[in-house]
Amino acid sequence: MILQYNPYHAFRDKHVLVTGENGFKGSWLCLLLMQLGAKVYGLSLEENTGNLVYASCQVGDEIEYRRFDINDYSKLEDYIQAIQPSYIFHLAGQALTLQAIQRPLETFRTNALGTASILEASRVLGDSCSTVIITSDKCYRNNEWPWGYREVDVLAGKDPYSASKSAAEVVFQSYHTTYGVSGELQTASCRAGNVIGGGDWNRDRLIPDCIRSWNNNERVVLRNPQAVRPWNDVLDVLMGYILVAIHLHHKDPKVLGESFNFGPHQSGEWAVYDMVQSFANHWGLTPKDVISTMEENPHFEHQILRLSSEKSRHVLHWDSKVNPEDMLQKAAAWHKAYDHKKDMLSFSNEEVKAYLALWDLP
Repeated sequence: MILQYNPYHAFRDKHVLVTGENGFKGSWLCLLLMQLGAKVYGLSLEENTGNLVYASCQVGDEIEYRRFDINDYSKLEDYIQAIQPSYIFHLAGQALTLQAIQRPLETFRTNALGTASILEASRVLGDSCSTVIITSDKCYRNNEWPWGYREVDVLAGKDPYSASKSAAEVVFQSYHTTYGVSGELQTASCRAGNVIGGGDWNRDRLIPDCIRSWNNNERVVLRNPQAVRPWNDVLDVLMGYILVAIHLHHKDPKVLGESFNFGPHQSGEWAVYDMVQSFANHWGLTPKDVISTMEENPHFEHQILRLSSEKSRHVLHWDSKVNPEDMLQKAAAWHKAYDHKKDMLSFSNEEVKAYLALWDLP
């Protein structure tokens, strides 16, 4: 399917702000945007130890960035006014479920109020800026349905992380209804499933936990091995965000104020155990020798979460290009290259170029 707009044309020489640019997805987004010719700016609270991409690819040397709390509104407004971005991607936030359980107040403040801060600051720029709010597939009320959640389904997260993402969506919708309809604000939200890619080093994430355990000659312990999740390649998800931004820039009425899911086809919705089994093979290990399961999970987790991405396919002409096997192979190759001290900027840029070549551009 041919895209309606060419990303190279849309982003060349444009000023783009990425909040949370030193996170896992944020770092890859910076690399992708720079490949498209954008001038990238970053904003984060502090250095991110759960991500290997930012430092190993010297992302901070290639962009301009600031370090302050996104809820420090005067600093935020001054920074955005100075940059005058054509696009804003809001990824900054607390992204870990177990950490949210330990720090609920901080999670709500960052994820919900932080979204309000970025939208309020974006409003100052009017329709010259397109703002993409990144939340999560966890924002939906999970009924353990065997079918994929659609963008119109009920928002109602049960744990602090999920609830904070539901709240961020409500904030986004209220800003669009109040200011977007009159043209003061151009915004949309994106909800993606579990993202896989090289460089993720966060705790309580599947691939990093596997690598840490296996590098220590230990079995990885799976707390919910039969849980089914919508696994996504990181570049697939980021391409979705980029397409939303471009359609906003063109004032597409099918995108303004809308939300979009980004998930795999049903064939890509694997159980946790199947993912780890495949990743072990790509890591060069025998799965039965390196995997254990937890007898009782101390934390509540849903068994099934699926996403419907039909709206994204129909409106944006987006589709997932990377299947689970290739996704896991790429993640394994990235981490092995990192362990062997390869030039990770060149390695990662080659991955981005190869990915962009998968798309039929107008």
